[in-house]
Amino acid sequence: MRDRYERALDELSLTVRSPGRWATLRRSRTGAVTVELKRDTLRQLDEQRLAAELQVVLNGAYRAYREQGRKLRQQIFGPDYDDIQNASSV
Repeated sequence: MRDRYERALDELSLTVRSPGRWATLRRSRTGAVTVELKRDTLRQLDEQRLAAELQVVLNGAYRAYREQGRKLRQQIFGPDYDDIQNASSV
């Protein structure tokens, strides 16, 4: 079951867009991650705004990946898996 979980986690794809839609992060099923900037982003945004847009995209991708991983664990190992793991580490 662990191999199945790790394989499924490796193959997770996701797409996250910044609130202003200036940046989009994509993770493909092969694990490749790309960040795409909307046309003219570098010309239209100042450094602080661009950094904020990218930070939101990266944080969102991290949260989405963790959440999808949690859902996969529940599907593969059962709905109580996380609770059991947390209780045994206390």
